[in-house]
Amino acid sequence: MTDLSDDNSPLENDPTDVPLTQTPSIAIVKVGTFVDLAPLGVTNPGDQITYAFTVTNTGNVTLTNVTVTDPLPGITVSGGPLASLAPGASNNSTFTAVYTITQADINNGGVENQATATGTDPNNDPVTDLSDDNSPLENDPTDVPLTQTPSIAIVKVGTFVDLAPLGVTNPGDQITYAFTVTNTGNVTLTNVTVTDPLPGITVSGGPLASLAPGASNNSTFTAVYTITQADINNGGVETRLPLRYRPEQRSGDGLVGRQQPAGERPDGCTADADTFDCDSESRYVCRPGSAWRDEPG
Repeated sequence: MTDLSDDNSPLENDPTDVPLTQTPSIAIVKVGTFVDLAPLGVTNPGDQITYAFTVTNTGNVTLTNVTVTDPLPGITVSGGPLASLAPGASNNSTFTAVYTITQADINNGGVENQATATGTDPNNDPVTDLSDDNSPLENDPTDVPLTQTPSIAIVKVGTFVDLAPLGVTNPGDQITYAFTVTNTGNVTLTNVTVTDPLPGITVSGGPLASLAPGASNNSTFTAVYTITQADINNGGVETRLPLRYRPEQRSGDGLVGRQQPAGERPDGCTADADTFDCDSESRYVCRPGSAWRDEPG
């Protein structure tokens, strides 16, 4: 004679069920790499970030239909889904992504965000995790810094205006100046102004609320200067302009910088004149009663 077992009674034949605890869990690590595209050597819109994802089953049950999604606008995630991922197993080759850098990203100084890994446990319930930048045990955003190179340039063109008495240069004649300001860096500049240390000159226009990388403005800033007898005696009027600007999202990065008492040369300047070419980065200009100013070289 035979009998099928029961879990608690000699009179029944129910199966014996020993429950096992299931702890479904998943982790994802997202690593970004900057890719410099033409023009090379400077971070610009159109450069890319490539992302690699490592997905790990950190639980004790097999996960199925494993996917990776990323909410970063404009990103393209490729690969998957994984049909299954066993407990303890990792996959670092299926999922990749490419993101094209925008001007806003450069202005912000980098790209930071998180991806999400999702799998399905044996009970058909979703299991998710936010990505970390280097560890399956944490959930910190992945931050890819972008190099900012703020820079500005100005061209000043003067035009002589002959006023009465005509036909001869005399005190009271004028010089009108036109200024072209160009953003030669890779970040948007704000609060762009033009100043001129020439005594008696009047600069009009501005400030420019913003100036995008590569953009020029030749209509906002103008100036008028009335010629003096000293100018005629000197044979002309010559000035160099300091520029002030503020890189977007930054503070305290203006070009006007190191100050020294009037009449003293900065370190490294040896010429005994008003204008000193110190290095390839800056020129230093001093006039009586003024301070040294850094200005674009």
